[in-house]
Amino acid sequence: MVNMLWFGPTSWVSGDPTLKIDLPSNACPSTRVSCTSPGDFRWVSMSLPLPYQAAVQEVVVCYQLQSPSSFISQVRLVEMTTPNVAHVRHDDPTDPKSTTPASYTSVIGGSCRPPL
Repeated sequence: MVNMLWFGPTSWVSGDPTLKIDLPSNACPSTRVSCTSPGDFRWVSMSLPLPYQAAVQEVVVCYQLQSPSSFISQVRLVEMTTPNVAHVRHDDPTDPKSTTPASYTSVIGGSCRPPL
């Protein structure tokens, strides 16, 4: 049995002061992430509270970039075990670059299951 879980874009966070996250409104129904100082290692994160023993098979990112020189650098799933320890469970280095509305599916080999 395959179940789909939808996590909306209002849960994005970043501790990077150069990133601005604008939440959906009537004028703009999607979350917008903009950067005041472009460069590498700009991250936005989202917590994924999964049901017990859920397996993640793919991550679908719906997006649109404002500029052809912009791109999403990675789709990564990380499990935090303590506040200072993270284990990378999935890392996709593909660079989605569409300037028109698009989606990118990051397929996870096997599946990503939480430890017992």
